[in-house]
Amino acid sequence: HYSNAGKSEKALDFLKKSLEKERNGTVAFNIAMQFEYTDIDKYEEYLELANELDPNSSTIAFEWGKHLVKKGEKQKGDILIQSAFERWQRKYNERKMQSWDFGWFAACAEYLEMYDLAEEIKRAEKKKKSFDYDTENLVSLSKLNNNKLLD
Repeated sequence: HYSNAGKSEKALDFLKKSLEKERNGTVAFNIAMQFEYTDIDKYEEYLELANELDPNSSTIAFEWGKHLVKKGEKQKGDILIQSAFERWQRKYNERKMQSWDFGWFAACAEYLEMYDLAEEIKRAEKKKKSFDYDTENLVSLSKLNNNKLLD
């Protein structure tokens, strides 16, 4: 991840080339996020493209909705934010959250001033992480894998 290593130019070039090869909402969203604080026009351009390419992405809908509200398009933005919230709520209730969903869902709940829910989501994320990285669990998986290799 070039952007995490302070190489944002290289990351941006990589993302743009990737988007040229395959038009993908996630890639367009990642490009938009590179421009969030440096070029609002490009941020908006790529965020809108991301939403067009992947209208079912909660993350994209939430970010695009917040941007529209800031621009004064409150009704349109609120609809996107609410739809993102409802999709995350459904995934949360069905225990189908991906690791990245927790932070975004908590941020969305906070944005909607549902602070108790946001705290609940954060606690659920910590609980999930502690389960995912439980050393007892890893040891047993390791033993299981070794046993399979020996058979």
